[in-house]
Amino acid sequence: MQEKQTPPDITAYRERLETLTGRPRDCLELLAERYPPKKIAGILKIGTDQVYKHIAKARDHLGGVERSEAVRLFVAFQAQANDALPPTQILAPQSLGLSSDHDFQP
Repeated sequence: MQEKQTPPDITAYRERLETLTGRPRDCLELLAERYPPKKIAGILKIGTDQVYKHIAKARDHLGGVERSEAVRLFVAFQAQANDALPPTQILAPQSLGLSSDHDFQP
């Protein structure tokens, strides 16, 4: 039986997570939704190499953490942010200019 992981303590990363913007944030958000880089590239209409560069930039912004840790931190940050917002202000996929089902045409 797999043990449930506790969310990471984002206290030390809060400011960095709050200031993560643009494509690095978009890529990290889509990684958190379990999309592979190739699919992220299609969704954002950029090259796969650009996706990897944006992921690296997000990791650097967070202090050089591993990709999986960056995703865990981002998910924990989003969960705390969503708990603090009224339901009408929770960000939806449309905030990235995406359809709710993330379908895309190559």
